[in-house]
Amino acid sequence: MSRSFRGTAPGSKRRVVIDASIVVDLFAAPDDRRAGIAEEVTSWIERGLVAAYAPRILVVEVAGVLSRRLEPRDVEVALAAVEPLLNLLPEEAIYDVAVEVARRTGLARQTRITLQRP
Repeated sequence: MSRSFRGTAPGSKRRVVIDASIVVDLFAAPDDRRAGIAEEVTSWIERGLVAAYAPRILVVEVAGVLSRRLEPRDVEVALAAVEPLLNLLPEEAIYDVAVEVARRTGLARQTRITLQRP
């Protein structure tokens, strides 16, 4: 995997939005490729290379999915490990932007994003 953060000013931290699938794949990935991506993104957050943001509802989504794949205690451990890494935002703070991004997603289907290591 090659990943980079083009366009980031030197010394500035790139902001990323974390999807529930990244968190789920960190603990219950369906394959090694997805687990590797989740582990790499998490390492960027832990090393301070990126600031990670997510809507608060992500915790609900992750808990729901992991509870079908893991024991209850393991779900609690997973959530406790991930929550401190994320800047959880109230949905109302990001709603308008999220709707606009969702509307434009169809246009972005033809665009492939290649990430390279920082």
